[in-house]
Amino acid sequence: MIRFEPKGLYGRFSDRLQLSFLDKGLDQSFSISRELVAVVGNKQELDALAPIAPFVRPKRQIREEPVHVVDGIKYTFDSDIQWVVKLPRFEVPKYIHQTLAVGSPDEQITQVRDTLLPSSVNSQTYSRFWSTLLHVEEVRMTCVLSRAWLRRTFMFGF
Repeated sequence: MIRFEPKGLYGRFSDRLQLSFLDKGLDQSFSISRELVAVVGNKQELDALAPIAPFVRPKRQIREEPVHVVDGIKYTFDSDIQWVVKLPRFEVPKYIHQTLAVGSPDEQITQVRDTLLPSSVNSQTYSRFWSTLLHVEEVRMTCVLSRAWLRRTFMFGF
């Protein structure tokens, strides 16, 4: 018996029911999986909200370039913002470079997840978790940009 209790909530509910069986004669198990859908609400409201015509996709619009463009005011940072101190440069730690230097992208993800990232994120590991992700992103971005620069150099002779 399957019992559904929406606990006062209205709407459309869906879930998957999976029944697993064991055939002792063949010593094999098999499963039957079905989607269950329940709609909870007032019949008159559901009928009033039902579609009255099938959906028709709007025709694709051709984008036209603007005819007249007005340039904005150029904003100058140097005169308006007084920087207090110059921020120091933070280099990516060598162990992160070494971790990302070998293996396929999937292997690198597994290696980062298993060795560099903390097993859980809490107030003690929050800083290490996000700084590691930022450093990994920095290394990946540098690799992609260097490959793009090499490709451009090869293609155009810059």
